[in-house]
Amino acid sequence: MFTGLAQLDKNLISEINEYYLLHGTKPDLIELIAHDNVDFRMSSDKPMFGRGAYYAESSTKADQYAGNCEVTEWSQK
Repeated sequence: MFTGLAQLDKNLISEINEYYLLHGTKPDLIELIAHDNVDFRMSSDKPMFGRGAYYAESSTKADQYAGNCEVTEWSQK
């Protein structure tokens, strides 16, 4: 069941600046990240702001890093 954004926002503690952050990636890496977590050592050698794992508050920004892909079986779960 999908939880709406308003419901998710109730879980955040604004006093400590909590935010939901999104990580955009290619579909073939989703299972690996879900199993082993995000590993900054696997990042590109020439990222804009240095080597590391990047996150965004905006889903459209994170989506830019997912590349052009078709709907997959995993994304329909």
